[in-house]
Amino acid sequence: MVRVCRHVAIVIEPHTGLVGRVLGREWEYEGDAVNYVIRWNHNMLEQATRSYILRRPCYVKGIRFWDHNVALRKLASLFGGGQIGLLAVKAAYGILVAVPVLGNMMVGVVVKQPESQSRSR
Repeated sequence: MVRVCRHVAIVIEPHTGLVGRVLGREWEYEGDAVNYVIRWNHNMLEQATRSYILRRPCYVKGIRFWDHNVALRKLASLFGGGQIGLLAVKAAYGILVAVPVLGNMMVGVVVKQPESQSRSR
């Protein structure tokens, strides 16, 4: 994506933090498809980006967040779903959002400087 995008690439990938290592899966199975889960961090994103666009100036940012939709769906069902289940999920996300630095997912943003500007330097 970074190599072929014109200006901006945005990816959402699992993060390699403590929570991902402890609770995350190494392999995902979807029917007959099997996928190894690569867990990213900012440094990996930066290195991969620079290896593709070489010396072209760019902005690279990895932003962590929480995404536990399967676990929170189970939490809601423990409370019988409905309004009480929804309140339980909102409370859980209220706690998790207070510590985004521990988030299990990452949004990676890469903004490339236009070719014409990078050639003139």
